[in-house]
Amino acid sequence: LSIGGIHDIYAENIRCEDGNAALMVSPHAMQNGKIYAKDIWSKNTGFAVRLEGGYTTKAGYKTTIGLIDGTFENTVIENIHAIYGETAQLKSKHFKFISPNVKSLITTTKANPDPVFSDGAVIGPSGTALLSAGVNFKTELTNITSEGFNCQPKLVNTRNLPNCNNDVTISIDDAEVTEGENLKFRVRLNKIASKDIRIAYKSINRSAKNSDFLPVDGEIVIEKGAISKEIIVETLNDAIDEKDEILVIELSKPNNGFLSKSQAIGTILNDSSMLSIDQFSLPKRKNTLIVYPNPTLHFLYFKPKVIDGKKATLYDVLGKKYSFVINENKIDLSKLRSGVYFLKLNFGDKEINNVIKR
Repeated sequence: LSIGGIHDIYAENIRCEDGNAALMVSPHAMQNGKIYAKDIWSKNTGFAVRLEGGYTTKAGYKTTIGLIDGTFENTVIENIHAIYGETAQLKSKHFKFISPNVKSLITTTKANPDPVFSDGAVIGPSGTALLSAGVNFKTELTNITSEGFNCQPKLVNTRNLPNCNNDVTISIDDAEVTEGENLKFRVRLNKIASKDIRIAYKSINRSAKNSDFLPVDGEIVIEKGAISKEIIVETLNDAIDEKDEILVIELSKPNNGFLSKSQAIGTILNDSSMLSIDQFSLPKRKNTLIVYPNPTLHFLYFKPKVIDGKKATLYDVLGKKYSFVINENKIDLSKLRSGVYFLKLNFGDKEINNVIKR
């Protein structure tokens, strides 16, 4: 049984961003004529173009009513361009066409299900410019280009899967400091560079604004023989009592490498809301020790900077004791439960008592 379809389809200037595909050509069970499409552009999509063979949705139809797989008489597509992204819409059946170096970025968002995708709303890295899977019709494809893909072939199918195991991958670590100090984002390679690797970077405002840090926009070079390098962002101190602030550093346009993690979160901890502990004598310093931020989610910092290696003891409201050694003028409270704690610091014959909350 042959079901008639559509003939002489013409399309141009098709664009898609943050989706699954700009153009999908799949005849299902219909017998179609010619297709001509050109100027296909995508950014942060699973694929710019998906070509998939005809099929019948229920296998029994082939035997009961003689339904046959659909096809096209001819398909011509010109000028396909895909730009890599890390939050594209994906289908689980296409995971095998994703680069193995970035499969860890695939996530399932159960809180925001997509009714179009029976396997849930899945987001992850872009596959490549063109997917050709089980195609049973003639195709003519010209001028396929891509941007930001460092190892995927421009066209993938079951005989041409991405293989990036020998490539250099690039990632960037998150960073956290108190305001007035420098954020240091470490850019890392998975192995020592055999040649110079250049990577563009820029800062993106989130809750942090230009009054909180000095924006950056430039390029770093990880030289041959190295494995990492830092991006420095200077933060600005103020006297405003405010929440911790966030900025993002985004990597792009690497050469001789592949971005496996292209964004890092920078957290600027507010130090304007401080606890002052008076009647305490420090040599050649003001008669005040400052601990901040308070409340804190992670680190508790101390000023002035004369107390590395000293012991800090915290007690919860039930009297349970937690001991810390001060390193780089801070202690890490991230593993403590939320609540109120009693802080004790011993310096000579002086004992300091105060309450902190995290």
